[in-house]
Amino acid sequence: MARRSYNKLVRDKVPSAIVEGGDQAVTTVLEKKRDILLALDEKLDEEVCDYQVTKELAELADVLEVIHAIVETSGMTFEEFDAMRLRKREARGGFTKKILLQEIIE
Repeated sequence: MARRSYNKLVRDKVPSAIVEGGDQAVTTVLEKKRDILLALDEKLDEEVCDYQVTKELAELADVLEVIHAIVETSGMTFEEFDAMRLRKREARGGFTKKILLQEIIE
């Protein structure tokens, strides 16, 4: 019986899929907010790396899913979070003009 260790946060249906595939999934449910946020931060790094390597929008959707989880775990609704984003966009602009700042000369 071979064992593979992961120790990483996975989507809710992954353990069931592993069992349906004939393997056993050993899991723990994180309960402390600090532990959950740490695991989500690690997952965010993983998903951003996946996107940067593949450039697939499906990977970017995974990044957004992790961001949703971080926002909710932090005690904010995604609507409140998006309102924050829109306030920042109003104050500083978005990225629609695709401006690349090359340098500042003092």
